[in-house]
Amino acid sequence: MTCQGSNVFCLTCNSANLRVLSATGNNCICQDGYYDGGVALCSRCYSTCLTCNGPLNSNCLTCDTTLRTLAGSTCICGLRYYDSNNICSPCSYSCLNCTNSMPNGCNACNLTAYRILNTTTNTCSCMDGYYDVNI
Repeated sequence: MTCQGSNVFCLTCNSANLRVLSATGNNCICQDGYYDGGVALCSRCYSTCLTCNGPLNSNCLTCDTTLRTLAGSTCICGLRYYDSNNICSPCSYSCLNCTNSMPNGCNACNLTAYRILNTTTNTCSCMDGYYDVNI
């Protein structure tokens, strides 16, 4: 890191410490995917966070992909996706939202496909008067 004045304004940052120059150009901040743990070397964020303020999945400030949505400070998979080992995977075509690790276990149905939720089986069946063209 090189500085101007008495270490007031940074000119360059030590990339080996996973730091980059801030947008204002006056200090070195951790690069995306890392946070400042109070030492020179930045620490890794939780895998679903793009930016964070700590190591846990509940410390996210922004999410790693467009498939995730920030819910409070946790990144969750968006509609029509479920979390499978920290990867957002698509739900069944009939689901609007599905349970973790169960692409066919619907929590809500895709109403534009004229579906209704069977709460006993957690599946989405066609509404009366409609049939499934994807079978």
